Amino acid sequence: MNYLEIQSSPLLRRYVECFWFLETKDKPATLSRERILPDDCTELIFNLADLFNRHHLDGTIENQPRMLVVGQMRNYVMIEPTGMVKLFGIRFRAGGAYPFFHLPMFELTDRIISADAIFNRLGKELEERIHGARSLRERLSVMEATLLKRLDEKYDLDKTVEALVRRITFTKGCYSVDRLAKDIGLSARQLERKFRLMVGISPKLFSRIIRFQEVFKVVGQLTQGWSAIAHDCGYYDQAHLIHDFKNFSGQNPSAFFINPHEISDHFTRKI
Repeated sequence: MNYLEIQSSPLLRRYVECFWFLETKDKPATLSRERILPDDCTELIFNLADLFNRHHLDGTIENQPRMLVVGQMRNYVMIEPTGMVKLFGIRFRAGGAYPFFHLPMFELTDRIISADAIFNRLGKELEERIHGARSLRERLSVMEATLLKRLDEKYDLDKTVEALVRRITFTKGCYSVDRLAKDIGLSARQLERKFRLMVGISPKLFSRIIRFQEVFKVVGQLTQGWSAIAHDCGYYDQAHLIHDFKNFSGQNPSAFFINPHEISDHFTRKI
């Protein structure tokens, strides 16, 4: 399975973490379900090949749209390819989708929906242009032009939210929201309200997801066991790590890392 990340142009870099492309050259020998884990991002994804199925906890199966928006997720999602995989995606920075989507981001939390619901008539035109593009370069050009056209200063990111995202990320999820609120003269509740509007979840939950993703960066680097990994990732102890890991992935870490994750491995924070 081939995976590629491409940096956006400087005009979009404040909002877009990267564009990415994932494909299989041949039809997979086996098709299996995979857990897609919370990763602190909102994404816009175009499926250029066979559909994916989403398996819900109640046993129902849902076909995923060909152009979809993935909001901030608080739990894992179980997906399954039905054939060839060819995906083109835009990974927004935390809060970065807000100036393009023009709606409160908490309305998308825990949701995977057709992008038509956000882009209306433009969505169908965009989908056709992305599917009809003859190369990855052409898709990038179409997508960047569309995003620049959608960029609306009325919905621009609040600098206090940007600052909090940066500080939480830099401290690996261990930054005090109350401290930043005090520094900038806001109440923690006011800051949380802004954060949920633009990012989709609370700063506290965002911090937990950042810590959770940190596990994937260090799990292959440390040999002392889960206690050392917990300490390195900012958890109180091993029990705290296991509790959060099960909350986000549905499995304890030892069980999760036993199995291969051919698709989801590309979307965990390893660098």
